[in-house]
Amino acid sequence: MQNSETEISIPLGKVHANTDATIKSISGDKRFITKVISMGMIPGSELFIVRNHKIGPIIVFLRDSFIAIGRREAENILVEV
Repeated sequence: MQNSETEISIPLGKVHANTDATIKSISGDKRFITKVISMGMIPGSELFIVRNHKIGPIIVFLRDSFIAIGRREAENILVEV
């Protein structure tokens, strides 16, 4: 019997702080997607959730930078933990 892992993508806003995650998909309008990609947040990128207090922005560490992401924006970024 093989041990298979199922991949489940969840919105970035639902991931707890101090967690590593991989971006799986980004949705939204063209302006939002362009903004997120320009920050280096592309599918396959690994990031670390520094802060997520369920209010205020989510702080992530990605490619040697700290990035603040609004809660509404975070709902459009699906990650795998």
